[in-house]
Amino acid sequence: MSEKKNGTNKKKKPTSCFSVGKVHAHLRGRIWYLRYSENGLRKQPRVGPDRDHARQMAAKINSHLENSVPSTLGFEPLTIIELRNRWLGRHEDVRRSSLSTISRYRNATEYLIRFLASECRHLVDAFQLIQPAPSVAVTLNGTAPGVD
Repeated sequence: MSEKKNGTNKKKKPTSCFSVGKVHAHLRGRIWYLRYSENGLRKQPRVGPDRDHARQMAAKINSHLENSVPSTLGFEPLTIIELRNRWLGRHEDVRRSSLSTISRYRNATEYLIRFLASECRHLVDAFQLIQPAPSVAVTLNGTAPGVD
């Protein structure tokens, strides 16, 4: 009995990286990460310790990328006003809500936007108050220099 020269009858150990289409997965420590580009932006989400789950997520994201659909792990930041306009547009076009219902929704969300606009100003002021002054030097033990 002769063994093959290229060693194909030896068991291969799983590698620390693989690709599914445009999505690459790599193992960092014990955690799998995916790497892909969506709308020109590089994404590198953490998937978890399971290789099979990482392969399934990579296949799912690859199918979304191939069909130009936003990926499952993608995130699109929206302003509240833009979110409100999309929501009202969906009620008008898709759900075919009555004009009076849309008007009630528009008025209610207008109150919400006014409230957030007034409250956010106070939150920003409070956030600036809790920030440390940039001119204060602090030593490693947390005291100002020259204080015993």
